[in-house]
Amino acid sequence: MPRKDFTVIKVCGTGAKRTLCDYLTDGIAKAGYPVVRIKSFAGSDCSTGKNDRGGGGNPPRGDIANSRCVVVLEQGPEKSDLLSDFSIFVTDRPLERLNSRVRASCNNVEFVLLRWGAAFDGENEIGIEKKIKDSTGAKKVLIFNDDESRARDYRKMLDIAFSKIGGNIMPDDIPKEVLEAVKKKARDNKMGCAAAHKLAGDLGVPIPVVGRALDVLGIKIEKCQLGCF
Repeated sequence: MPRKDFTVIKVCGTGAKRTLCDYLTDGIAKAGYPVVRIKSFAGSDCSTGKNDRGGGGNPPRGDIANSRCVVVLEQGPEKSDLLSDFSIFVTDRPLERLNSRVRASCNNVEFVLLRWGAAFDGENEIGIEKKIKDSTGAKKVLIFNDDESRARDYRKMLDIAFSKIGGNIMPDDIPKEVLEAVKKKARDNKMGCAAAHKLAGDLGVPIPVVGRALDVLGIKIEKCQLGCF
């Protein structure tokens, strides 16, 4: 099936994946971009997945394949034939405690979102982060333990989703002048940590605002020592 006209965001894992799917769907729709929310089943593709918006039913193949839109795919242990452009694994338990089918779905995902709790007693965040990266190939592991940190990590996932969509659709809570300044300052789609800090100072905005602009524009931060981005 041709995929050039739409972007697929896949969310798999345990517990909070549905909440994250809803958050991403609502955020993309609010920005004015067409979005379809589906749930995968064994052997399914976008013509057979359940549409969780609008009371259920199967979204017709043409509604996706013939239009420029985003598909937010909530994937359970069953595999989907719909390949992803951006993949996230959500868990509230150590990977070794997950059943094999759920565990397999986190291989080669880009991001892992981990809710810290009693299941990780005796562990430390740095050790868990390294273990997850080594075993899954994830580019980044984000750990949250309360509503504030969860909101921060969910927002980061939405910002990165916008970078995957491309085009001129941007969140309306990032000042345009910050986005333009980040574009001009970046070199080869990268920016050094020190340069990002200086840019925030020059613009008179908090460092996290520049960090969000970097995420939305798909610009990689280099030599980040403090974890600010």
